[in-house]
Amino acid sequence: MVKMAPMGPRVPKDVAELVQAKERDIASGKLQVFAGPIKDQKGAVRVAAGARVADADLGRMDWFAEGVVGGSR
Repeated sequence: MVKMAPMGPRVPKDVAELVQAKERDIASGKLQVFAGPIKDQKGAVRVAAGARVADADLGRMDWFAEGVVGGSR
C-alpha cells in the first residue's frame, strides 16, 4: 500500500510531480524503498547492496536508517 496525503498549495508543482512519480514507482514495484545498501544511524550496514528487506521483516525493524531522526519517548 502506497498512498500519500494530498499536498498543500505551497508545494511547488515540479516537486509534487516528482513525488507522485515516485509513489507510482513504489506501487508498481519499480522502486524498492527497502533495498540495500542501507545503513543504520551508527553506520552499520543493515541491508547489503543488492538485498532488500522482506515484507515480513518490515514490522520487526528496531533501528533508524542513516539520516533519520527519531523523537524522544
